[in-house]
Amino acid sequence: MRFLFFTVLLFLAALPAAAQKEIPLPGGDPLPLPELEPEPKPVPGLPRVQMAPTAPAFPRQVTPAPRVRMTPGAGPEESSVIGGQFHVFGKVKEQRDVLLEEAEVTRRMVWAALGMEPVFTFPIVLQIREAGALRAGQQAVWSAVSQTDDGFRFDVNLVPLRNAVDGPLLRQELARVILAEMLLRPWAATDMSGKDMPPPDWLLHGVLELLDYQALGRPSEAFSTVFKLGRVLSIEDIFEADPRGMDSVSRMIYRSSCCGLLLMLKERKSGEQNLKELFKILAVSGGDDATAIARTCPDLNLSGNSLGKWWSLQLATMAQPGMDELLSPRETEELLAKALVLELPAEKVAAAKPKKGLAKIFGKKDKGEEKTVTTAAQTCPLEEYSRVLVRRDRAAILERVNLALTGMAMRAHPLYRPVISDYQSVIKALTAGKKEKEAAATIASLAAVRRKLMRDLQKIEDYLDWSEATQPDGLTGAFDGYLRTAEELSRPAPPRRDPLSRYMNLMESEYQPEE
Repeated sequence: MRFLFFTVLLFLAALPAAAQKEIPLPGGDPLPLPELEPEPKPVPGLPRVQMAPTAPAFPRQVTPAPRVRMTPGAGPEESSVIGGQFHVFGKVKEQRDVLLEEAEVTRRMVWAALGMEPVFTFPIVLQIREAGALRAGQQAVWSAVSQTDDGFRFDVNLVPLRNAVDGPLLRQELARVILAEMLLRPWAATDMSGKDMPPPDWLLHGVLELLDYQALGRPSEAFSTVFKLGRVLSIEDIFEADPRGMDSVSRMIYRSSCCGLLLMLKERKSGEQNLKELFKILAVSGGDDATAIARTCPDLNLSGNSLGKWWSLQLATMAQPGMDELLSPRETEELLAKALVLELPAEKVAAAKPKKGLAKIFGKKDKGEEKTVTTAAQTCPLEEYSRVLVRRDRAAILERVNLALTGMAMRAHPLYRPVISDYQSVIKALTAGKKEKEAAATIASLAAVRRKLMRDLQKIEDYLDWSEATQPDGLTGAFDGYLRTAEELSRPAPPRRDPLSRYMNLMESEYQPEE
């Protein structure tokens, strides 16, 4: 029981921070909300707010407790941080405070991920709307950017469903208006009518994917998946693609490619400074983002195809896992099983001459040159290490196993690191010709520890799945998209009106047998 208890603690401590699917809101009926005029005065500094427990803190430092309270002089249905960028309107104060905290967390994450200074010019308004404000087919969270006489206005509207709001959708719209404020800030005195409102799709989805990668700690997983699919997008495809209406696979490829492009711009020499210069002109680039990148990042545009070459190199680099990317318990067990296989190369051994009859007893020994045969290369598990001890190349065979264990030790799951260390001790002892008799018992005990570890981890995973499936406070809405898709597929398809379909329908009715 004690081993299982510590196993549970270590496993839960090693789990990555998962993206929150829904943000529960305290109950209450929202009311119509007042309008807020923008405040164009620049407000430097970062509000002191508490990072949400489900989102990573950037930078990863202890943050003081928040000062979330009613703003002096504001209406009775507003919550904001003094000197903060966000103003939340709604009837229920608890709902406003939850949304205000999530908005501040998202802003800090976006600023830190891009390496931007924590300053802003225009406020952002969050309004909790009534259910009647949601139009047919409209998402429960939507944003709007409009130009006023003295600047811009940024709004995020949301309608809580079952006293909850879709976490990824809320973060997407928050990131959209945060980026829009950053891009439009230099152009407050410019007439932006007729221009596409920023941010461009590739920047928005690249930032969202970057936040997920930094939270999960596995940035190479999606890129390696894209490489295996063989569907890497080119620079031109990224700028021209429309993410609306994409299926899940296409969206994953698109977002991973956008994130790769963003990281390529950010990780170059003077990358953060170049990114700041890009943000100054991206809102007025007229949709020609490639030209804007070439102007602000001249080292990426030394020749006609240099940008594409840097892009290919960036993706290849990001597809390789880093040493700080931990493996899951199952992945660690699979790699450990492969590392503990002994590879026996082909070897030349003396061939015995067959003798017949009494020659086996009285025959003379052949003093000539002995004949040799070459054995085939073989593999065997570590438990059969005795087959290696009689070979002249046993040190090289065991050293290959030791190198494989050393290579995976840094990325192995923390629960497996003591086991890997014990295996390395056994390998080193066998290489030195020591503890050959005790090694069998040690290897057997380590195999038993691995089996028990996998059983305990499977029980933990099963319990977490059961708890998530049976213990929610209410409907999570996680399957709403699936249910809508299933309902749409069950409806009869509308009749086709193309000439070929009309001709086939006419022929079918003409030759249909009479009853």
